[in-house]
Amino acid sequence: MLVVILLGGGFYFFKPKEVKKEEPLLINNREQISPTQVSLMQTIEKGTVEGKICYPSSFIPDGQILAKNVETKEVFPQIFKMEGSNQEFEMELTEGKYVFAYKPDDTEGMMGFYSPCAVEMETCATDESHELIEVKIKVGERLKNIDICDYYYEAEQERWD
Repeated sequence: MLVVILLGGGFYFFKPKEVKKEEPLLINNREQISPTQVSLMQTIEKGTVEGKICYPSSFIPDGQILAKNVETKEVFPQIFKMEGSNQEFEMELTEGKYVFAYKPDDTEGMMGFYSPCAVEMETCATDESHELIEVKIKVGERLKNIDICDYYYEAEQERWD
């Protein structure tokens, strides 16, 4: 279809936009899926955690949220920059068990952790209240309140390393 418009005594032509067709991909030399479907499959293979970052100061310095897979010991970093008063974060991870920490950029050795003390600040007097909480991530699941707020116990860092 071609559309002609008269503008100021001249002609102006509009061509319809060509739509690219996605080429299917072969899986196991049998099934065909499009690149869009592959992208959706990759997204679905993850779970999401939400939480907030705390810091013992009037501001939260830039840093990295660290999710450590308990079984593989692989650490997945995500950059965190506080915007306004927003302390919240969201992170997608593959299925597995993880522990969480926050490592500010400009501090030597100081880290915050997700522990029972981070969940209930009133119960921070015992060693057990500073044990790292293992979080089980499942595909498609969204876990909330993973608050990284415990900066008060050095032994946590030893368990992290």
